[in-house]
Order: sequence, then structure tokens, then C-alpha cells
Amino acid sequence: MSADKLLELINEFCSKGEITASEMNLLQFQAKELELSEQELKLLIDDVINEQRSRKEKIKLEQELEQKRKKESEIQKKQLELERNKRNKVLIKKIKTISTIILITVVIIIIVIFTVKYFKQKGFWNDAKQINTYSSYQDYLNKYPEGSYISEAKTLQEDALWKQAQNENTVQSYDNYLSTYTNGRYKSESLTKKECAFWNDVKTNNKVEGFESYINTYPNGKYINLIWDIVSPLILEPKKLGVPGYLTLFNVIERLHLSSKIIESDKYQLALALSNYENGDRERAISIFKKFSIQNPTSEEGKISSEIISPPKTGRIDYNFSARQFKGTRNNWGGENGLMIKLMSTEIESTSITLTFVIENLKVKDLLLYAPKYREELFAKPIQTLQIQDNNGKIFNSISGFIGGRQNNFNDDIKQVEFNPSEKATLKVKFPMISEGATTIKFISPSYNGWQYEWWWENINLKVGPFE
Repeated sequence: MSADKLLELINEFCSKGEITASEMNLLQFQAKELELSEQELKLLIDDVINEQRSRKEKIKLEQELEQKRKKESEIQKKQLELERNKRNKVLIKKIKTISTIILITVVIIIIVIFTVKYFKQKGFWNDAKQINTYSSYQDYLNKYPEGSYISEAKTLQEDALWKQAQNENTVQSYDNYLSTYTNGRYKSESLTKKECAFWNDVKTNNKVEGFESYINTYPNGKYINLIWDIVSPLILEPKKLGVPGYLTLFNVIERLHLSSKIIESDKYQLALALSNYENGDRERAISIFKKFSIQNPTSEEGKISSEIISPPKTGRIDYNFSARQFKGTRNNWGGENGLMIKLMSTEIESTSITLTFVIENLKVKDLLLYAPKYREELFAKPIQTLQIQDNNGKIFNSISGFIGGRQNNFNDDIKQVEFNPSEKATLKVKFPMISEGATTIKFISPSYNGWQYEWWWENINLKVGPFE
């Protein structure tokens, strides 16, 4: 065995602690082979043991130092932790102090803000109450939709609008309240006062359209029984009202709750007659006018009736009509051909009416045909003479035919008035007096078997009507 091997073996045994007897015997045996004495072996073993002991002590010392360092490190850590905790506590305390200060500041700011807002709202509210109008309360509600005085504002706002409506006391003011508060606290009273205001306006204006509007709005109104006494004098003023106004008046009267006594009164009967006169039932109207004019001619009803059924006043009425072009006989119509006809005047006598026409021919020779009298034919249409139709619907045949101009027979039943180019003639035609109550006529020249077409002149005024 080599020396290195022996030394390795000694180290191995020594590392376990004390060397056992058997291990010592083995080492001695090996030492002999290397020619080592026992003393040398012990020294060697002691050196190894001392070296190992020294190494162990060193390791132990290092371990103790390491433990000391660890303890010191732990102590230092604990101190640092303590210091850090102390600093944290101080910091936390500072933070809490600062937070408390901030919180108190915020609370103070909020209190100040709310206090300012409260007093600002309070001032706005006091101003609204002092002004005390619908608009002032609406301004408050708009500015403070969730304000402290919302409920009171809405109540006072309705009160203010109602007070305004009463002060103005007009239909519009009550309508304004009712449209704003459809189910308001003053609805019933407002409806009553609105009708009263409506009636006062109607009564003040004293227009039939107003009474009609009242009846349309309040067909069973509280003032409807007063209308007859107010409007009945207007029955005697047809000329003042005119046709539309008088028909409106009669419509108002018809919708009243009239007694039989009023319906049988002269005023009502006159209103009925005038309404029928204008609406077409003239026969019934004329019969009433005749009754008044005969039974009580000096009454207002009798005077109005007598004027209506009286014939037109005798004398001459001149017109300023423009001439109208008429084709004459059919073969000469076109371009500048035909006749220019102009109604000049009407002469009224006690039993007859005479119309005067000026007729001027244009560039081609022409004829104007007419039948002097009416004739029935057996197998053809009757031959019509010149006619007038009054606005009662009555027709009257001419009693003269055309008078004037160059006339010849066209055939056995028809005459012709001849015209050279540019020739002018004045023609007159006479008719019986028109029917009672008539005011206008329409002149008609009938057509004659296709030789000449019908021509006419309408709206010839002979007297003023009851509404003119």
C-alpha cells in the first residue's frame, strides 16, 4: 500500500470519530508494509485527528459566525421592520389626519355649496311668490325641477293663472286656464265664467254671427232664453243685415226654444217669410207678405211686406253694360262676323216693361230672327216668342216682338231683322209686368229650328230686393 492510500484510510477512520481497535490493527498492519513505526503511525494519526479537529472547529466557528450573522441580520430586519412599522404608523396617522382634514373640508364645502344653493333657491322662490304670476312660478320650476318648493309652486301657479283669468274675464283667458289645467281645481267655476264672458261679448257686439256662435257652443246654454228679445228687433232690418246675415239670424231663431206665442207673432212670421223668399219657397213667402200688407199695412211688418210685393217703380232705368257678340244666323258665324248686342235701358209702366237694345252688325250681312207670338205645333216643338223670366221663376211672353230696324217675314211664323255690314239698329220689346215680389229678370230669345241659336241677357235689375 502506498503512503497516500494509507493517509486516505486514516482520514476515513478518523472522520468517523475515535478509531476502533480493529481499525487500529488494520492501520498498524499497513504501516508495517510501509516500514512505519508505531510511533510514526500515531503521530500521523494525531496529525490527521488534529487537522480534522481544527477543520471541525473552523467549521463550527464559521457556523457560529454564520448563525451570529443570521441572528444579527434577523435582529436588523426586525429593527428595520419595527422602524418601518413605526414610520408606517406615523404615515398612516398623518394620512388619517390629512384625510380627516380633507373630509372635514369637503363636508364644509358641500355644506357651503348647499347653503348657497338653498339661499339662492330660497331667494328665487321668494321672488316668484312676490311676483305671483304663472310665468314666475314656471321660471322657478324650470330652474329648480327638483326644488324644495315644487309642490307649493305648482299649487300657487294654478292659483295665479286662475286669478289672471278672473281679472281678464275673457273667453280666451278661461280657455287658457282650462287648456293648461284640464282637470284643475277651478274647472267647474271656469266653465261657468267662460260661458258668462262669451255671452257678454255676444251681447255687447250684438251681431247675429255672435249669437249663432253662442248657440253652436252652448246649445242648451243658460242665456239662450234671452236671445229672442235681443235679436227680434233685427228681423225688421233685412237691408242692414243683407242676405247672409238675415239667413244666419233666422237660423239662430229656429234653434231657440220658442213658445207657440212667439212662433205665431208677426215678427217671427216675417222672418219666416223673408227666409223662404231667399231660399226659394217664394210662393209661401209672398202669401205671408200679402197678408201683412192687407191686414196691417202701417206696421213695420206691413211696410216691409208692401215694399217687397209692390211692382217696380214706373220710369226708365239706364244701364252701362258692355256689348256682347252674338252669331246671328248660323251661316254667318266666325271671326269678325255676327252681331254686337247691348242692353241700353228698361222702361217701366204700370202694367208693362219695355227693354231697349242697340244692335250693331259686323262685317258680313246678317239677320236677327224672332217669333212675334207663341205657337203650338202638332208634330214639332212649339215656336217660342221672346220671353222674360223673373226671379220668382215666372215666365212672360212678349206682347210686341221686336220693334224697330228693317224687318221682313222669314216665314209664316218668324220675322227677321235685316242688317247690312256695320249697320246699327235700336230694337224695343215689350212684356207684361212681372210677378209680385220679383226684382230681376232674364231676357231670352229662343232658338229657331237651327236657323238661329238661343241668346239671352241675365240679371236685369228692375227694383231693389228686401235685402238691398
